[in-house]
Amino acid sequence: MTCAQAEEQLLESIDEPLPAVVQRAVDRHLASCAACATLANQLRAVDAQLAAALPPLAAPVSIAAGVSRQVRKDRAATLADSMPDVIHLAGCAAATLVSAALLPVEASITLAAGAAFTCITYVGMAVVRWSLEVIEQPDW
Repeated sequence: MTCAQAEEQLLESIDEPLPAVVQRAVDRHLASCAACATLANQLRAVDAQLAAALPPLAAPVSIAAGVSRQVRKDRAATLADSMPDVIHLAGCAAATLVSAALLPVEASITLAAGAAFTCITYVGMAVVRWSLEVIEQPDW
């Protein structure tokens, strides 16, 4: 590991812990590089000073209520976005089961054909949805 890579990883470790394999590589580098070890100590000291000087703030109740409203809206939007898929799957399943029960063809053949048709039409739906999303994207 180079000094530049170690420095980058040290800065990354301020926000969140490094993966174990990366942390071991950084530790090996720090053991052999006094300059990077000094930088690591300075970063830890500054982080400790900031943590002591700036205690964590509690979020106001109004923010918590706003976040809860937004989470509910996002859940509703997710459900609305997945509704065509649910309707497609339910419709194909119902049509396949009715066909398997009523047609004079062996049920396993009808079920296999229904499953294949469901998959093919679902891929077609996904392609149409993807193309519509691409069209809606701005070109910038």
